[in-house]
Amino acid sequence: GNGELFFGKLMTAVIPASLGAWWGTAILSIGIWMSDNPYFPHFLFADVDWAVSTFILVPLMATLSAAVAALISTRVATYRAAYQLNGLIVLPIVALLIPQTMLLFFITPRAIWILVFLFLMIDIFLVTTAVRLFDREHLLRGR
Repeated sequence: GNGELFFGKLMTAVIPASLGAWWGTAILSIGIWMSDNPYFPHFLFADVDWAVSTFILVPLMATLSAAVAALISTRVATYRAAYQLNGLIVLPIVALLIPQTMLLFFITPRAIWILVFLFLMIDIFLVTTAVRLFDREHLLRGR
């Protein structure tokens, strides 16, 4: 049905974005592991915040972006307009979250888990809304 088609469409954006971030983090980890710099941890994923950020927050942020794009695409006429509006909406959200996240880390060591919860709630809301608005026939007809 519509839910499965939408989920497949969503995953075609989320999976490559997550895999790319994981690949980049793996390359960074190898570079750090091979360095002699005492200020770098030799294995990034031994740090819980790094592991949670990489393996949980990255897919949640990719889902946020893909769900916003899906919602926008239900309301605009062209893919180019959807792509541009997605950048206008998602980039400021992420830019606002970075300083707030840094402040949150100074307040509580559980900051990463608070972010996971917030992104999960936002993603659930966006995905359920997008599934509800998803029009299979509109997608199959093309633009």
